Amino acid sequence: MTIHARLRNANERFLPGHLRFAPEWIILGVNNFCNLRCRMCDVGTGDGQTNFGGNLTGATARSMPPDLFAHILDQMAAHAPGARLGLAYTEPLAWPHLEAALDLARSRGVTTTVTTNGLLLPRLADMLARSGISALNVSIDGPGEVHDRIRGRVGSHDRAMAGIAGLTIIAGAPPVGVVCTITEWNVGHLADFALDLARRHRAGARIASLVVTHNNFVDEAMAARHNALYAAPLAATASNVFAADPAAIDLDMLSRDLTRLVGLDLPFALHLQPRILDPAGLATYYHDPARPVGRRCRDAFRILMIDADGAAIPAHGRCFRMDLGNIRETGLDRLWRAPALDGLRRELVAAGGLMPACTRCCSAMS
Repeated sequence: MTIHARLRNANERFLPGHLRFAPEWIILGVNNFCNLRCRMCDVGTGDGQTNFGGNLTGATARSMPPDLFAHILDQMAAHAPGARLGLAYTEPLAWPHLEAALDLARSRGVTTTVTTNGLLLPRLADMLARSGISALNVSIDGPGEVHDRIRGRVGSHDRAMAGIAGLTIIAGAPPVGVVCTITEWNVGHLADFALDLARRHRAGARIASLVVTHNNFVDEAMAARHNALYAAPLAATASNVFAADPAAIDLDMLSRDLTRLVGLDLPFALHLQPRILDPAGLATYYHDPARPVGRRCRDAFRILMIDADGAAIPAHGRCFRMDLGNIRETGLDRLWRAPALDGLRRELVAAGGLMPACTRCCSAMS
């Protein structure tokens, strides 16, 4: 660990309300709508009043205007010159200003990644291949029929895969990672999905990695336990459990599927996050979310999200919904050290790293 990393880690642990280091990532929600209806997502199920749904769809602007994007880059140059930029919400490929924005970020020397559901990837593959982004992450949730059922649109799997194939044959294209979220609908298909990706990889659709993630969720009981201890702005809501039911997953089948998956000889990197594949560990994760999994949230100390209208959100879309300010009126440095955000960091440390609503969030595993 470098001296810088040691100092930052000590600052987070011992002076969480007085953070001296700039964010490492700025995550953008460049629009407040999505073109798919994913069954495990509050946006897809129309639950916009939850923390997650509100963070992704609550912006007053449908799409981030180009001048706001340029202003964010100016603020990064002034206050977080080493930070990376992630275009992740809600569906960046549906943003009409994407090409111009990526050109501007490249001209400023900002390292940028894009995360997409892949529906529009065939149309934009050529542009993305030449955009200078450092990585493209595509969310695909299993083989064709399985993915399409989860995502609510027939043909969405084939379009995403065609886009990956079209992009990766272009010289200089960014590495493509596939991200798959475990739900009750793709259990039993995960290893076969990886084998299908391997076949496509060898046929020319070059894939750098496959990340399989356990479902991130807050159920009603988790929210109630959390809210008995914390009030606004740290209040929790149930999230990602309205059409999906994590407790309905067949854990024995999932264990067999994951055990087979991690034993495969794949031509790309495989990551299981978190790496839980035994039945007992899976039972804890999905049936006993009162028991923490993971150690501590570091994302609240490393990441800031900016919504399509300029409003700041702690960490990313899965975090608490609180008023930190707007980057149009408040500089990035002041947003990063907003009293409410400092308060969140202090509470996280006081709770031992995770509050009750944080125990099944991706940030707990980072």
